[in-house]
Amino acid sequence: MIQDAVNSAASGEQLGMDGRSPSISREEEHNGIDSWDTLVRTYFEHLWPFAPIICRTDFIQRYRAGNCSLFLLNAILATTVPFAPEDSISGLGFQDRSVAQTSFFNKSRLLYDFHCERDLLAMLQGSIVLSIIILDYPTDKDFQHWFYNSIRLFVKLDVPEICSRQEDSCKAQKLYRRIWWVLYDRDVFHSFVNTRNLRLLEVLPYIKPIDQSDWDNEDTSERHDLLEPISDRQKASLVAHCELAQIFSTHPLNTTSDVAGQDPLTFMLPLEEWRMSLADRMGIRNQSYDGEACYPEVMARSYLFECILCRHFRRRQEAKWGDWAKQRLRSAIFELDAIVGRVLASGTIKKFPMGFVATVPALLALHIEMALDLSETELARSMARVSINQTMLALGQMQHVPAIKRGLPAFESVLAKKDLYQVTGRSQAEKASPRIPTTGQHAPDDATHPSSVPQRGVSSADSGLVDYPSFPEDFLGYDFLDRWQLEQWEFIHI
Repeated sequence: MIQDAVNSAASGEQLGMDGRSPSISREEEHNGIDSWDTLVRTYFEHLWPFAPIICRTDFIQRYRAGNCSLFLLNAILATTVPFAPEDSISGLGFQDRSVAQTSFFNKSRLLYDFHCERDLLAMLQGSIVLSIIILDYPTDKDFQHWFYNSIRLFVKLDVPEICSRQEDSCKAQKLYRRIWWVLYDRDVFHSFVNTRNLRLLEVLPYIKPIDQSDWDNEDTSERHDLLEPISDRQKASLVAHCELAQIFSTHPLNTTSDVAGQDPLTFMLPLEEWRMSLADRMGIRNQSYDGEACYPEVMARSYLFECILCRHFRRRQEAKWGDWAKQRLRSAIFELDAIVGRVLASGTIKKFPMGFVATVPALLALHIEMALDLSETELARSMARVSINQTMLALGQMQHVPAIKRGLPAFESVLAKKDLYQVTGRSQAEKASPRIPTTGQHAPDDATHPSSVPQRGVSSADSGLVDYPSFPEDFLGYDFLDRWQLEQWEFIHI
């Protein structure tokens, strides 16, 4: 596979006018053409709007001409596999989504490692795309690796300098500004949900906030059949994400922060104002759910951030704010639960991006914590138990994401040991212990078997809360899904 990836790029092998990948044999070519196009179309329809870091018309032109970046293409395919139709996966000869995602991920990794990609912009774009992939096996080059690499290339390309120029109508500058704000949003997200991550873009110069004028004015008459028009709501979604990131970027949420004496209302008021205006700015008439992912996805992110912040204040603030933080945390959890419930009932949960996918395990952890918190009222604990079942239903509907499918038995193990969930549909042996991921034939060389990962120590947590120091922090964000030593934890301590 290494030789195939290197040879195809080094020899200048192109995709061909039909977009055929070098990894697909000519016998499979006829059936594979539509599958390739389906994956590319799925990316630009369901994932690109949340991270518009590629000039899509230029990419499609190069894709059709057979001279697009193989590194970027394989990165796109790897991140799209969980959301693509099943027949497009089988049409490319893969037995399941996990194998397909691993194959495309490995190819993009090898193309990068062997310096087959020389275009710095394509390297940056591909790294950003790979930074949202959560594999179902451990690897050194995980989403964090690609995110850090994105920041390195971002600085190497001097994107801050390009964005500071007064050339608002320049197509390239619009692209770089979108890249800037996507990275800024993810930087805040990763540092906020996991206080072990440091902010990487905190010291860079101020850049004018993104707005809808930062999207390209595409010529719809020449729009390719693989692309749909960009809606104003999709544009407003990224703007809303960046505004939310700015609100939470100043909050002291690392382990050494001193929040004692700070008024939490100073943090919450901007958030409430942002929420009150969001529906109008996104053109939402029915705030319950109208079938599109943009509004509920960004609202779910806001309530996840609020849960983290209130939990932080509850643990670290003086007693006068304890009850307020506890009540606010409880309210935010159930608001987030309501969003997930509406999406689940609509049957559209499989269309939501990885940002939303990563929110659901965090919600489950928050419900578990509340259900086991003896300081909570019996009503709140009972409601949390009911919500656990709904959240597990949501996770069950998200098994198109290989990491969720692999992690679901671990969730069931946690819940079963605390009598919070009745595991059904598997053998008693499977119920007793979650599956241990192994480095199968499709795992890369840098994959790490869970047995080689050090176990975490266990110490007592705050009084009345779950007796495990990093719970539910370890369920927050992408880090939990990527950390497969989860399966070695002593869940009895939870």
